Formats: sequence, structure tokens, C-alpha cells
Amino acid sequence: MSTDQKKRILIVDDEADVCEALKTELVDFGLEVFTASNGLEALDIFYENGVHLIVTDFKMPTLDGVEFLEEIVNRKLEVPIIIMTGHAEEEEGLAIRPGVRKVLVKPFTARALYESINSILQKEGEYISEQLKTG
Repeated sequence: MSTDQKKRILIVDDEADVCEALKTELVDFGLEVFTASNGLEALDIFYENGVHLIVTDFKMPTLDGVEFLEEIVNRKLEVPIIIMTGHAEEEEGLAIRPGVRKVLVKPFTARALYESINSILQKEGEYISEQLKTG
């Protein structure tokens, strides 16, 4: 993958204002950003657009964060995930789930999110899932 290609990020949160605020900031950092309001919508967007990383809220209606993670694992989708949560006490348990590379406790800055995304993508070797390569 060329280094000048924009990284595609999917933000999943049932609060539209959170999605839009993060999208605006991350686009300013040079990322291509898609948003979804729940896990089902996120899966559709993932398959339609392919993404390099998913940022998802933990508590959502219609396929919450845990169910969404389970779907990703069950479908063998190899994509790094950052979980956003408003509950610091959940951080440790969430961090050990398959695919989860980082847990961010709200509130956090867009810069902190961008730095986490950038760090993860570098560690992943700018990894693109097999679904994107063969899709």
C-alpha cells in the first residue's frame, strides 16, 4: 500500500454528535473517516468500504460494543480496534478482547485518538486485512 493513500477509519457510536466531532477532527489530520451509529451498520460499512481500523463505543443499542466485537471475531475480520468507554473500570477487561489494540476512556482529545490510531497502524505494519486484499 502506498504511504500517500489515506487511511480509512470507521467510527461507531450511537451519539451522532460524537461521531461527527471525531470525524471532523480526524479528517483534518488527513484520515478518511466513515461513521456508523451501531454495530450492524458498521459491519455493512466495513464490507462496502474496507477500513484499516475501527474505533467503537462500548455501550450502544442494536449490536453493542461486545456483540460487535464478537461478530468481528466470528467473521474472522482482521482489523485493529480501539474501544471508547465512559467507564474507566471497564478498561482492563476490554483491553484483553481479541482485536482490541487500545481502550480510550472518555473524555479524550481528538489528538489522543489520532496518535493512538497512528501508533496502532504503524505497529500493524499498515496491515490491510485479507478481506480487503481479496475483496
